[in-house]
Amino acid sequence: MAGRDREPFVALNRVLDSPHTATGSIRKACAAVEDCLASNRDNLRGFFDKCFPNLLKRIFGYDDFEAAWLNIVTKPGKEEDVRALVNLLHPRGRLLGAMHCADADALIKFIFPLERLPAHTQELLKTPSGRAELSRWPQYAGNVVPDGAGRPQVYLNVFEYFMFWNAFFVLRGSGGAMRAQNGARGGNTDWGLGGALGMQWGKTAITDIRRMGSTFIHGWQGSSSGSFHTHPYFHLLRLYLEHYLPRT
Repeated sequence: MAGRDREPFVALNRVLDSPHTATGSIRKACAAVEDCLASNRDNLRGFFDKCFPNLLKRIFGYDDFEAAWLNIVTKPGKEEDVRALVNLLHPRGRLLGAMHCADADALIKFIFPLERLPAHTQELLKTPSGRAELSRWPQYAGNVVPDGAGRPQVYLNVFEYFMFWNAFFVLRGSGGAMRAQNGARGGNTDWGLGGALGMQWGKTAITDIRRMGSTFIHGWQGSSSGSFHTHPYFHLLRLYLEHYLPRT
């Protein structure tokens, strides 16, 4: 029985592990994710445990920024692929809905890799006073917990884990242009997750996040030769801001 329970997740991972450069391949993979979620509504833990990390690797590219689905779909002729990806990641879509259901039942936690955090955050994690400071930042509050060996780790629920990788993708992807601009000014800024934007977020009220997100959007638009507005991330970021932090 347990083997049969794993079969849909094994099949989905085969789809996720296949090449996705051909036109239509990302659309088919997104459809496979949605079908898997629809047919496993009673086993969301299985999906998030077995498939979710692999899915995020494909979407955000982890170690290969150019291989991220979010970048592949910007190539000419990928209109169906980009539409399918945006639908998959839509805040009212099946995937995000499944994330919230999983978190409502506290089904699973993920450890965000410390090496993906900005250097300053990594330094804060090393000392009790630094960890106390992080506990006052909304994105880390309640999430820094020692593991079995006593080492501090950043434990995140499903939605938080997804959003941390969102932040890592966008800040890493803009890093080259931003570092070039910053270098010209003689500055020294950490552009990893929680870098310039994240550090401000850590020290400001949660109500300021929407303003900061809008400021960051305009900043990246100015640093990417006008191409940022055509990127699907831009559309998704606006959808997330409007859905989760609506104007009052």
